[in-house]
Amino acid sequence: MNLKNLFNFSRKANPVGATMAAGGANTFSIYNAHTFINEGYRFNVVAYACIRKIANAVAELEFEVELRRGNGEVERLKDDPVLTLLRKPNTVQTGADLMFVLTMYQLITGNAYVVRDPEMVSMSRLPAELWPVPPQFVTVEASAKGGAAAYVVTGGALNKRFARNDKTGDCAILHMMEPDPANPHMGLSPLNAAALSVDVHNHGFQWNKSMLKNGARPFGVLSFKEALGDRQRQDIKQTMQAWYEGAMNAGRTLIIGGEGDFKTLSDTNKDMEFMGLMGAVERNIALALGVPFPLIAPDAATFSNMDAAKLAFHEDTVLPFARRLLACLNNWLAPALATGGLQRRLVINEDAVSALEPRRKVKFDRMALLVEKGLITRNEARRELGYDEVDGGDLLLVPAGTIPLNMASVDFGANEPVPMVDTTQSEEEERSAVVGTLMRTGMTRADAEAAADRQFNLKAADVTNFPKQGDNEKVSLANSRFDQFDHEFATMVKEDYPALWGRGGNIRGNDAFTLWGRARDGSETEGVTDWVREREAWASRHFDNNRLAGVVAQMKWGVVGSLGMGGMKDLLREEIDRLEQAKGVKPKAKDPIKVGDFVSWGNRYKRGNVLVVRGDHAELRVYKEDGGRWEMELTTETRKLSELKRAPRVA
Repeated sequence: MNLKNLFNFSRKANPVGATMAAGGANTFSIYNAHTFINEGYRFNVVAYACIRKIANAVAELEFEVELRRGNGEVERLKDDPVLTLLRKPNTVQTGADLMFVLTMYQLITGNAYVVRDPEMVSMSRLPAELWPVPPQFVTVEASAKGGAAAYVVTGGALNKRFARNDKTGDCAILHMMEPDPANPHMGLSPLNAAALSVDVHNHGFQWNKSMLKNGARPFGVLSFKEALGDRQRQDIKQTMQAWYEGAMNAGRTLIIGGEGDFKTLSDTNKDMEFMGLMGAVERNIALALGVPFPLIAPDAATFSNMDAAKLAFHEDTVLPFARRLLACLNNWLAPALATGGLQRRLVINEDAVSALEPRRKVKFDRMALLVEKGLITRNEARRELGYDEVDGGDLLLVPAGTIPLNMASVDFGANEPVPMVDTTQSEEEERSAVVGTLMRTGMTRADAEAAADRQFNLKAADVTNFPKQGDNEKVSLANSRFDQFDHEFATMVKEDYPALWGRGGNIRGNDAFTLWGRARDGSETEGVTDWVREREAWASRHFDNNRLAGVVAQMKWGVVGSLGMGGMKDLLREEIDRLEQAKGVKPKAKDPIKVGDFVSWGNRYKRGNVLVVRGDHAELRVYKEDGGRWEMELTTETRKLSELKRAPRVA
């Protein structure tokens, strides 16, 4: 960068180039953007390498949509219309291309711009395309309130003025920038802070190049036998400056006349040794751009510091930059992302960043240590690590054998009775907990069940204890206390709506669906019968889970929960309709309320059993809640079908 062009030290001027346009409107444009682009990026190897490394890292990030429901439930989606837009933002670029270009623009000039369809009146829907705009073509018009009144693009294929709504802030152009304390309208390029280092680096290599071209001749002392007059001295000085000083003239042979004598000050190549200076300059450039030096200098990299450098690079530079970029996009697209009472926003899937593996390992080891020391439960650790909860994971473990705390002093000998785990549980739940605990100590399932049977005075060989403790029915779905869900409907959701399928039961539920299919086909292998028992215990714990995630899990386990078959399908179809609407598909009609259904209405302190359906009305047998119990009233009530919604059946 030419410092005379980049900085004017003879006068005090706004470094970002604020000017007054005709008509009195304040106009701000990028100050000497072409110099930053050419000398700071295209012609400087260190700045080029740093900016490309950051841009590539941002472009490789995996984005997801965080869905926040009205009840506070938060889900991560990998399939959403806004993700589709980002993966293919326009007809020319991929999503990675767009992120690379925006990052590059912002790091070089301090500003990045994205334009949507200028004909869109508002952002109530997602734009069809997104295009990056070269910052050197954009000028910002300041409003009377101090914000941006408009963005004027003059150059390239687009010449247009994009006005900004002062009230709503809506504009067809999104402006992202590196904040400049001297100018709220334009960003400050990181290369501005590194300008002196970039200049020294460029001129240093140019100097070395010229020295090599001219024989690596060093400078010396020019002396004359006779005294020189002021005029002669000035002429010689000007000649030396014009012909022999500067990077392009380095190493030229000095030609003099008369009684002059030229002596070199050094005979070595030390004057060519710029590596110490170049190393310091390169570190300054990398520091300004936030890239650890080992990542761009092979000589500074070792096996021991590369992982730490990559981790610091992503934690301190890449992720903060990408989060600010996504925050700008979320704010710009906010009206289109908030639909149907749901809040959506773009987030980074940090679990997919391989450079963060050391951080994840540290967190995993810390959680494992806390579980081992008995400070937190396994389910608390799993939630912290982003995994689903598991059965029996709410018990505290202690270091001595990592068994439940209230069993830490028990010797599980062949004839030793096993104590109950929790006296507030049912007998069936207590036995299942004991079996699971003993298996975690190294016992086989058969030995663990035999030990549990001795505690509960049961004869495992004679009694199946199915479907509940003390029963002796064959272990099969036909003898289950819980009705089976519609397998064809579940298969349809799995194949046609994978985003909905992933809303619940993602750890054991997918295996459960496979085993459910085998059980339906009549398989009686040990694995299938063990699963049928597991399904019975699982259903008793999750029968009343009426949230979407719980209903999806019930569907995977083949269980009809408290909502009933119709209520579960209604809830699932509501989500299917939302997914279809996002794709522009008209929603399907819901199953009508029919005789025998249990429903609720109003503030839902009442429920009813549908006795008769006449036209658009239904006659109901009314149940009213009283102190947590539902009591059937002697009267009936007639309500419109549009007011009714399926509800869990009451006793």
